[in-house]
Amino acid sequence: MHSPKKARTPRAERIFQLRSQLGLDQIAFAERINVDQGTVSKWENDKGIPGRPAYRLMAQLAPANSDLQRELMRDGGFLNANRRLREINRDKNQQPDPQPRWDPELLGVVIEALNKKLGVKTGSFSDREYAEKVIFYYELCHKMKTEDPAMVERFLKTA
Repeated sequence: MHSPKKARTPRAERIFQLRSQLGLDQIAFAERINVDQGTVSKWENDKGIPGRPAYRLMAQLAPANSDLQRELMRDGGFLNANRRLREINRDKNQQPDPQPRWDPELLGVVIEALNKKLGVKTGSFSDREYAEKVIFYYELCHKMKTEDPAMVERFLKTA
């Protein structure tokens, strides 16, 4: 009497899903990620876990910016998965993620308020700490959707 087939773990299911989406058998899939067919079989049947290099290769094979690609990177233990995905997708000749557009008016308000708070006429962007503060406060004000100089000043005083 056969025991019922055990359900795959999410990790094993993602590997199987990727292979299926690519339309590859285990042998062809194994060749693409530089392992043997037995290793792929072990991964898909929860008898083994891929290493980071294999996860990186699998993520490169996954559709760009897909949930599957992100999950494979996380499974591989890549802590900063989003940065790694931008690198991978750039390597796949994808357009890099667009950089956020700076609102010059808000940026001017933040710089002016920060200079008042620090007691300087002009800050220097060659000073890394100053530049990081400007970026930090700009992003906070942008999230709060405020360009009112008085409100930005009050906010910086309490920060």
